[in-house]
Amino acid sequence: MGYQNCYTIDKIYADKLDEAINEEFYQEKVEEWREEQRQILDTIERHQNAQSYYFSQGIHILELAQKAYSLYLRQKPTEQRKLLNFLLSNCTLDGVSLYPTYKKPFDLLVKYTQNENWLRG
Repeated sequence: MGYQNCYTIDKIYADKLDEAINEEFYQEKVEEWREEQRQILDTIERHQNAQSYYFSQGIHILELAQKAYSLYLRQKPTEQRKLLNFLLSNCTLDGVSLYPTYKKPFDLLVKYTQNENWLRG
């Protein structure tokens, strides 16, 4: 229920019994607060579903990152290109070395694996 409401359902029910408010006002407020409760519960459910979805997607990304090299070696050149396009946004070449720029979230995986203390974080 919203914080702006000074009455709770219990309090407003007591007011109805004491005839401090009429039945119509009571029903209107109770329905308003119950609708607000439904909206809050719906919002909570959507957040829980989103959290579950992102957790699942995170697992898939980690699995792909773990298998990327072996997948790359087994693929035909067209599939290798698709995998590289999925992982990389840009590459630079200085004549000798190739420097990849990874797309999110793979950039974070590379960053953390290059850090000596990445398991601690």
